[in-house]
Amino acid sequence: MSLEKKSFFTRIKYTFIRNWRRISIVAVLLGIFASIASISGYDFKDFFEEHESTSLQLTVYVHGTISKQDYILENTGELLVDFEGDRRSAKIGEKGRTVFSEIPLKYRNQPVPIHLKAKGYQLELPNKMHILNEKPIYLGVKSSCFSCRIYGVIEKGSKHVSNAIVTVDYIKGVVDTTDNYGFFDLLIPPDQEQKQYIITVLKNGEIVYQEETTPAPGVPTKITLFKKTELKSK
Repeated sequence: MSLEKKSFFTRIKYTFIRNWRRISIVAVLLGIFASIASISGYDFKDFFEEHESTSLQLTVYVHGTISKQDYILENTGELLVDFEGDRRSAKIGEKGRTVFSEIPLKYRNQPVPIHLKAKGYQLELPNKMHILNEKPIYLGVKSSCFSCRIYGVIEKGSKHVSNAIVTVDYIKGVVDTTDNYGFFDLLIPPDQEQKQYIITVLKNGEIVYQEETTPAPGVPTKITLFKKTELKSK
């Protein structure tokens, strides 16, 4: 046999040996995977098949009336969802995001009610049913506060009192300064709503009025300043 033929068969031999080693390694790895699958209770083909999710996830974003980026209930309150008697609740998190997981597949494309539990707030559409199609649900929320706005005018005799500071005791950050017509407008956070409030008026750093008031929706408060010993409101 010529040297050329010997060289040809030698190359075939080493190529076969090299490929056989690779096949052996693959066979060993497949055997290991098969053993792991058997021990864990899975079929060997489970490693190579794509499986449909066995449950649904519902993501809800709570927002105010201004826009979907109006995060009025960030990290405040909770949502409740009813699944045929199975009521679930979840806290409202950052950017108004709430997640419900492990929802049975039978509820896919089915309508479910969503409820809000947050002091001073209510759903814009409380009776609306929401379809679970794995897309995020945007839930509009508005204030349910009955007496969260105190507004009106401050007068002394027949004149309006301007540049007076009006505050609500015990509620931080609720303050306004009267304009040239003595008008003021105070907005109370819905979660701090009360039936009555103590209104304090300061002028030139001095308390000139302090009285308890019970605001009514849509009815302005009129404050008339008398002498310091005769402070009262009408």
